Amino acid sequence: MKVSLIQQTIFKEEDIEVAYNISIGVTEMDEQDKTIDDMVHRADIALYRAKESGRNQVQLYCA
Repeated sequence: MKVSLIQQTIFKEEDIEVAYNISIGVTEMDEQDKTIDDMVHRADIALYRAKESGRNQVQLYCA
């Protein structure tokens, strides 16, 4: 599903309408990773980059 489709989707429950947006940070496992936290940290950096760049997008961590 495209990220823009998520933003366009309105969820309705009785009298309440909720719109969503999504930001995703992506990385890959590196040979130098000592723990899963090393990889999660890079994905987190990419996630914040996606949020700072306007949200509703996927950012890949590039060293």
